[in-house]
Amino acid sequence: MENGVYIRVSGTTRPADRDMSRELYYECDARSFDLVVRRDIEVTDEDIKNLCEQMKEVAIANSKSNLQRSSVKDVTKNVLLSWGILKKDENEKIYPTNAYVYLTGQGGLRSMIQCAVFKGTTRTVFLDRRNYEGPLWEQVDEAVQFVLRNIRMGCRLEGIYRQDIYELPPDSIRELIVNAVMNCSYIQDSNIQVAIYDDRLEITSPGGLLPGVTIDLMKEGFSKIRNRSLANAFAYMNLVEAWGSGIPKLMQAMQEYGLREPEFIDMEVAFRINLYRGQNEADYNFDMNGIGKSTDKVPESANKVPINVQEKNIYDYIQKNNSITTAQAAECAGVKQRRAREILSKMVEKGLLKKGGASRSTVYLLNTESDSLL
Repeated sequence: MENGVYIRVSGTTRPADRDMSRELYYECDARSFDLVVRRDIEVTDEDIKNLCEQMKEVAIANSKSNLQRSSVKDVTKNVLLSWGILKKDENEKIYPTNAYVYLTGQGGLRSMIQCAVFKGTTRTVFLDRRNYEGPLWEQVDEAVQFVLRNIRMGCRLEGIYRQDIYELPPDSIRELIVNAVMNCSYIQDSNIQVAIYDDRLEITSPGGLLPGVTIDLMKEGFSKIRNRSLANAFAYMNLVEAWGSGIPKLMQAMQEYGLREPEFIDMEVAFRINLYRGQNEADYNFDMNGIGKSTDKVPESANKVPINVQEKNIYDYIQKNNSITTAQAAECAGVKQRRAREILSKMVEKGLLKKGGASRSTVYLLNTESDSLL
């Protein structure tokens, strides 16, 4: 400590900056930054209740079956304590940890997922860029939707049936962004970056591989989590499956899509994964704008609007019943009415719905042009 801290980067020895030194100290003590107690922040029972309710709503929304949805249990204060999202001091007073701050988007700690589309294969010309902040699970959802809006969609013919398909596996995209969040070094003054080029999707997370982890081991399913408290929360919210399964599943999915193996780059102070775009034209019909080339009916719009499970349930309900109220939307989505209003407002912004009536008589109707957006 008197003579400075040094790290190895690309075969050279360099002085570690203050943030890197702090992270090394945490690793040596078998701690993680998300478990640091924030005694400067007061948290009330109402705050804790709101977080628990929001997490359950997200878990239900991300469930892939009725069985999984029905198995989602309530989150309680004791559960948050066991995960390290909350901590008790010697006087039994409860304080939030950094994990709580990142999950709620409050408390002054800055976290962000930066997304961009570049022209060509280098970071020279921006075509689009977005910065997503707030609760981490919202950042993940926004980043995934950004990628899906900006990669090609086409079709694959199986016999006489047509299957719409993205050029990269959506589940793998979500898994990689979630893994970037769980393993991000939040001590560093940098952000997760999701970059789309003509030839690849690039996801970069601050913080290199943890000690004992190698790329070869990762391919075999071995993993160590940098932010264990956040990982527990994400697992509950059905944002990630069994730890360590993501990379093997990714490699299998890319192989099934007929794409080259993902590229893993350990940058010592960051970790990057490249998913290379491109497809077998005999099996898929893509063009650069996402419009199918086949004469069969493939998506006609280049500006498709991805929707999640909650939005799909609401949309289907209106198709059958012509309109929906906030209370009915809350029941369809399995959320509180406050959250249902947020979902409905977002669907209006996307152009899927339009608002009718006023005040307590407000209902939501299908936008007559919404079919072309899906």
